[in-house]
Amino acid sequence: MDFLYDVRDFFYNDLFLFGVIIVLITVFLRLFFKKRTAFIIAVGLVAIGGIGTAFIIDQMKYTTFQEVFSEQINEKSDIRGMSISINDVSNRIPETKATATIRDEEIMERVLADFLKLELKKDVDAQLYHRDYTIKITTNNEVEEGRSVTDSFTMYVDENYINEYEVLSEKDHLSTVDLLVEDDAIDWRDVNE
Repeated sequence: MDFLYDVRDFFYNDLFLFGVIIVLITVFLRLFFKKRTAFIIAVGLVAIGGIGTAFIIDQMKYTTFQEVFSEQINEKSDIRGMSISINDVSNRIPETKATATIRDEEIMERVLADFLKLELKKDVDAQLYHRDYTIKITTNNEVEEGRSVTDSFTMYVDENYINEYEVLSEKDHLSTVDLLVEDDAIDWRDVNE
C-alpha cells in the first residue's frame, strides 16, 4: 500500500514537470502519428515511466542495519563504549529518565548482535527523537595502515524504529537492552537526581 502512496506523491509533487514532458513528447510524436494518437502514447509513456521511477525509488528505501551503519560498525571496528538512555516519551518532548554506561565487551556485542540481523525501510515522515531508548556507541575504526579514528554515533530506538528507519524484520532487537534495564548489576543513573 505504501507503494501506491509513493506513486501518487511522485506524480502529484511533480505535476507541472509531467505536464511539460507530456507536451514535449506529444510534439515529437506528432511527426509520426496523428494528434490524438501522439497524445495518448505520450501520456502512456509518462505514466509507465513515472510508475517505474516511483517503484525504483520505493525499492531504494529498503536496507539492512549493517548497510546503514557500515561506516561506523563493521567487522574491523573496535567498540570502545556504549551508553544507553531510557526516555520518557509520554510528553510531546521526550525526556531522559535514566542512563547507563556499558564497558563490558560481551554485553556490547550482545546488544549489537540483536541489531545486526534487522531489515529496515527508510521512513521520511518518522519522528527521529521520539524513541524509548537512545544508544550512543563509541567505535575505533582503522582508516588506513597504522591510522585509526575514534568516533561516536547515536541511535534513537524503539520497538518499531531505529532513527528514521522502520524495522521490518522480527522485532526482538531490544531483547538485550530490555534485560539490561531490569538488571540490578547495571548502574542506571537517574538523570533527575
